[in-house]
Amino acid sequence: MNRNISMGQGKSSINKGRLRAAFLGTSEPGLRLIEIVSRMPEFEIAGLGGRNKELAENTADMYGCRYYDDPRQMILSCGAELLLAASQHAPHEGIITLAFQKGLSVVRTMPPFFSLSQAANIISEAQNNNAFYFSTSPFRNYPGYRRLLEFFSENKELKKKVCLIEARGFFPSGSSEQESHWLKDPELAGGGVLLRNCFSVINILVELFSLPETVYALKSNMAGDIVQRNMVTEDCISMTVKFSETLGCTLCAARNEFAHKERIDIYLPDMKISAGPEIFRITDISGSEIELTSAEASREQAIEENLRVVHKLLKSAEIDDDAAEKSAAVNTRERGLINTMAVIEAAYLSCKTQTPEMPDKMIELSGFDYSMLET
Repeated sequence: MNRNISMGQGKSSINKGRLRAAFLGTSEPGLRLIEIVSRMPEFEIAGLGGRNKELAENTADMYGCRYYDDPRQMILSCGAELLLAASQHAPHEGIITLAFQKGLSVVRTMPPFFSLSQAANIISEAQNNNAFYFSTSPFRNYPGYRRLLEFFSENKELKKKVCLIEARGFFPSGSSEQESHWLKDPELAGGGVLLRNCFSVINILVELFSLPETVYALKSNMAGDIVQRNMVTEDCISMTVKFSETLGCTLCAARNEFAHKERIDIYLPDMKISAGPEIFRITDISGSEIELTSAEASREQAIEENLRVVHKLLKSAEIDDDAAEKSAAVNTRERGLINTMAVIEAAYLSCKTQTPEMPDKMIELSGFDYSMLET
């Protein structure tokens, strides 16, 4: 399904080359996102809403926009063409749906969803209203991961030769207990290290190697309360994934006080491919280096690049000859988001049942209609 974008109430700003963006949420990621957008000439800040009234009002004054205590009123009256949703907790589906209905597309900070049913509902609503749903995930623009995706795009035949994948990550839990306590709160967190820190890595693997057949996972939680430990707020996850009869993958991740570190190792019979945010390396069976790409990975710069893609897509959607091609590209990414969330939900179910679970069954149970994303 190709989408012809209706640009909300503010079409006049398209002629000026800028998109009017409304912000919802004054979490730490939200404040960083506002700062990034404020210095980009492609965007104009149209309004801001947030639960913390004093912080939201001060932030709105800082960036010269109006504060709205009711996000629905903001969507209806501020003339925005894009909603940037940045709460730490689960996105408000009702507000996002209203944005779609009023012609706005939506950009959401990570993670983009907190459950597969939520993902299915949001993507379906976007499709039904000719809108798009994006995430701020910067991984595509990190040098190492970008080269990994490019490599397999240039060498598609090598995917069939991959026999083992290992992925791992260490993610700092926060600089203080005050900043990170909500991560261990079952009502606030809505997901532990797998959802909040591994979404992008799983998204890469699903994009490269398709939806896995089965997922088996075990989790652990260092929280002192037994009820908390049983919630989906895990500190550590160990996951085994079967993509096919010839390809398996392991993923291990932990949220702790170590420095941030993540890497994907992909094994072929005659070479090993390693990728992380800042590095891409290929070595042969003897360990000799075949290719090395190394560059600093800036999260802010990567998010900026992502937002420029959003701007280009939305600004040119009604007048560009390749709008259908761009719509197809977004369909592919949205399919990847659904598949990624299906893997994560299958892993969480596996932690409960202590048996392998099938992501395709999770999608079937969610009621999501894949034909919406046919191009």
